[in-house]
Amino acid sequence: MESCSSVFVVMMNYTQGSLMDSMFFEMHKALCCRGCLSSLRMAKEELASSPDFVLEKMKNRHGSADFSKMIFVDSNLKIHIQAPFPIKRIRILTDAPYSQIKYFKNIGASDKITVVDRTHLEILSFLDVKHDAFFLPHAGMMPLSGLPGIFDRDIDILFVGSIPFQPTREMLDGKASLLRAKDLGASLLRGTAERILEKSQEPFAAFREACDEYSFDLDVLDSEAKFNCCEALAFLSRWCESKKRIDLLKALKSVPVAIVGEIPLSVRNSLGSHHMYYGPLLGYQVLMLMQRAKILLNSVSVFPRGAHERVFYGMACGACVVTDKSEYLKEYYNDKEDLFYFPDNVGMFDDFFVEKLKNLDELQKITASAMLKYENRDTWYCRSEEVINIAKKDFF
Repeated sequence: MESCSSVFVVMMNYTQGSLMDSMFFEMHKALCCRGCLSSLRMAKEELASSPDFVLEKMKNRHGSADFSKMIFVDSNLKIHIQAPFPIKRIRILTDAPYSQIKYFKNIGASDKITVVDRTHLEILSFLDVKHDAFFLPHAGMMPLSGLPGIFDRDIDILFVGSIPFQPTREMLDGKASLLRAKDLGASLLRGTAERILEKSQEPFAAFREACDEYSFDLDVLDSEAKFNCCEALAFLSRWCESKKRIDLLKALKSVPVAIVGEIPLSVRNSLGSHHMYYGPLLGYQVLMLMQRAKILLNSVSVFPRGAHERVFYGMACGACVVTDKSEYLKEYYNDKEDLFYFPDNVGMFDDFFVEKLKNLDELQKITASAMLKYENRDTWYCRSEEVINIAKKDFF
């Protein structure tokens, strides 16, 4: 066990019981395993939380606590803490910064920020965020033991992810006014969407490239205009993600998929009746399904230089992961050895999955290889070391 003089207070948002709940619970457990004093506290979004409560709790548990050694860790800038003295905070952004823009008012002067995709550092620069920022990808829990093998799993393919709406060109064009680019707005959003869908670019990188094509200078925008760009990008990312997920599921005509997530009836009707719909589930229920799945599909589209937590939770649960291409994943996980990356041609998806389900021996080897690699790199225990290093480097 490592020794650590820092006192960490992990703030976990009240949510709908998603895997993000597991994220902060796992972070708290990992910090404790590393010898840190850590307290886990639930808090509602935008709650003006008093640190006095936390300090008293730490005193009761450990005999003493000192605010000069205390570091608060939370997600997405949503928890505001009022205190008459500076507070050390590590703010973990679990999504793209443009999706959290309305919470940027909660960034404190000495806060450290982490992002889950390397391109998100460029977004912070665009938004004139001067705070220290670090790349900290998503992660997952420690691999589970006693899992059923691939041959003993009753769900062939599991897809987890919501589809908020049926994306249409009219919906996309309707957001063009946010850009205040006169007649260019619709062209900028369409050009950005094409780059995301066809080149798998991160939305902000695609947006900047589209702006360059149409000679729209992003760097001269004022703060209000940049805020509006972020609002448009947040919608655009959901639009593209929805389209890619619908295209993926529509392409699977021969293999039924167990689908978890909030999906409108109109979208469900367009996908076909051979799929099985579970609707939105709590995090622990999703993990139970992952332990029954031979293959886990993951499609997020917005982390091409990072990774999504479902990839790692799938590995921890012994499922064979099929996911978007990612620069970060490709540094460590090999295609056809540790996981599968989606074929470039959506028309190949159906045959691709039919073939994989015929060769369960291969799937078993891949899941075993992935789990060994994953345990040494992408658990929250691994990430907790990086959080401790940020604290040591920048706070003490």
